This record gives sequence, structure tokens and C-alpha cells, in this order.
Amino acid sequence: MAQAYRSLKEPGKALPYALRARLLAVALKAKTYEQQCDTILAHIEAARGNYRAAYRYAEQGAAIERALLSEAKAKALAESQTRYETQQKEQNIKVLTQRNQLLAQRSEVQRLTAERQRVLRNTGFGASALLLVAMGIGYRRYQSRQRLLRLLDAQNQEKTLLLKEVHHRVKNNLQIVLSLLNTQLRRLREPAASHAIRESQSRVQAMALLHQSLYQADSLARVDMNSYLTELVEALRRTFRAETRGVAIELAVAQVELNTHTAVPLGLIVNELLTNAFKYAFPPGHPNKQVRVELTEAGSALYELQVTDNGVGLPEGVDPSTVRSLGLNLVGGLAQQLDATLTVERTNGTSFRIVFTEVAPEAKHIPMAEFS
Repeated sequence: MAQAYRSLKEPGKALPYALRARLLAVALKAKTYEQQCDTILAHIEAARGNYRAAYRYAEQGAAIERALLSEAKAKALAESQTRYETQQKEQNIKVLTQRNQLLAQRSEVQRLTAERQRVLRNTGFGASALLLVAMGIGYRRYQSRQRLLRLLDAQNQEKTLLLKEVHHRVKNNLQIVLSLLNTQLRRLREPAASHAIRESQSRVQAMALLHQSLYQADSLARVDMNSYLTELVEALRRTFRAETRGVAIELAVAQVELNTHTAVPLGLIVNELLTNAFKYAFPPGHPNKQVRVELTEAGSALYELQVTDNGVGLPEGVDPSTVRSLGLNLVGGLAQQLDATLTVERTNGTSFRIVFTEVAPEAKHIPMAEFS
């Protein structure tokens, strides 16, 4: 109920439900739900303009989240210790078995040597001693390697937990920024200022969705573009009330995973192009309003993004790389950052086609100031 009232932009009605939900979570000792309630309360209080309470709830939620992560780390370390002790016992049993076998072999060699020649007996003793030394050295090397592998595994798990926490915290902070911008938007009366804040909200939301995708994914280095673009397009559909305005959106995204250096500018490009289409492509009375977003693999390590609408079309002579519009200027600059080929078609509407390759993590990024 709290979430429903918050979505309806009625934080005053949402507050008592959120407080009751938190009390119930505390009574049941459900830390996860308590943390979620604190996050909801932070958003509600921010929407009500009570920023001190919003900050307090956000801090409480962060503290519970850190405690949950600490419990998860402790559990992971305990499991690692249990696995280590089990492997150690198995190794000890194996070593004892091998030692018994060696002792039995040595006894047999001694018996045969005593029956035959003293020289052969001494040779057998020497061979047994060398074998034991070699096995001891091999066993010590094996133990050292196992300890190193266990240490690396524990470090990797800790780094993964820390990175997931970072993405989660960044996503939550961006959500708070969105709530603060929304609160500011309700107080503005100047159309130009309201327009600028809405565009900023849209860009912040595109980045927040990316961090949410990374937090929920198994890989922290690759982004599932199908899932990410689906959520981004759905958010823009709700923001611009596409269904109410009669705008049909078609999404066709291949099963592509890209690194974050490529996914961030690509998501911002889709955000800007869809925003421009919703705002300018369909004047009142325009029939059969359609927008299509398509991402495909165009070849080996080559990808193609196409955003098309059947609106009134982009005026002739408008170049996204030189136009004074911030949105189209960003599109041109982000395409340059991707080292992509950007083409614009003006037949039966407007179609932006961007052909690009995945950006290497070590590639130099073009500062936004260079094309702002």
C-alpha cells in the first residue's frame, strides 16, 4: 500500500503504511524487509520535504544492509573453513595410506634383499629414501598451492560482495536524487526549468537502471542489454505516458552482453533518442504513432543500434553532431565516444542508425565537456 500511494505521488497517505510495515518487520526480526522499509520511508520523507528524516531512514537502511553483508561474509568464511578442514583430513588419510604402502613395500624389499645380496638391499633402501623425500616435497608443494587457491577464492568472494554493495549503494543514491528532483519539480512553475529537470531525471534514471542490472546480475563486468534496454524503455514509456498518447513502442534486442564502458553511453543514447521522439515526433492528430528500438549483431564484434519513428521527421540540415539541442548534441558526442558511425535517415519519419564495436576498458573516454 505504501508503494502504491508513493507511485500515486501521495506520500502523506503512504507514510503510515510504511511505518506499520517497518514495525511488523522489526517484530518479526526480518532484517531484509526492515531495510526495504527504511529505503521506502527515505523516499517518502524526501518526497514530503522532510530531508532530515529521509537521511535518517537512509542511514538506518544502510546500516542494516552492512550488517546483512557482514553476516553473509561470515557465513562464506565459515563454509570455506569447513571445506578446508575436510580437504585437510582427506589429504592426511591419503598421506597415511601412501606411507603405509611405502612401509610395506620397503619391508618386502628388505626381506628379499636379505635373502639375496647386501648390495641390492642397500640400493633398495636408498631408492626408498629418495622416493620419500620426493613425495614429501611434492606434498608440501601441493599444500602450498591449495592454501593459495583457498586464499584467492576468499578474496574474490569478498571483492564480489563489495562490488555488489557499491552498485547497490550507487543505485539507491541515484533513486534518492530522483526523488529530490521530483520534489523540486513539483515546486517549480517555470516551464523551462521543469523541462530541464525532467530531462535530468531521465538521464539519472538511465544510469540507475544500469547499476541495478549490475547488482542483480551474476557478472559485475558485463551488462545484459536485453534486460537493461527493456527496463529503460518501460521506464520512459511510463514517464511520457506512451499508451495514453497512443504511441506504440516495439523493442527488438538480441541476446547481447556488453561491458559497462559500452553500455553506459549506449543507454544514454537510447534515452535521448526516445525522449526526442516522444516530445517532438508526434504532434496532436498524428495517426499511427510508432517507435522501434532495435539492437543486433552486425558481424564479428560489430553491433548496430537503430531507433526509428514514423513521426513528422527531423528537419533537413540538422546534424546531431553540431545542432545546439542538448539531447541531439549528446547523441553525437556519445557516438563519438563509442567511436561509432552515426547516420540519420529522414524517410517516413526519422531513423538513427549507430554501428559500433565494444569499447575496450582501457580506451580513452572523451570528456562530456568536449561535445556539450
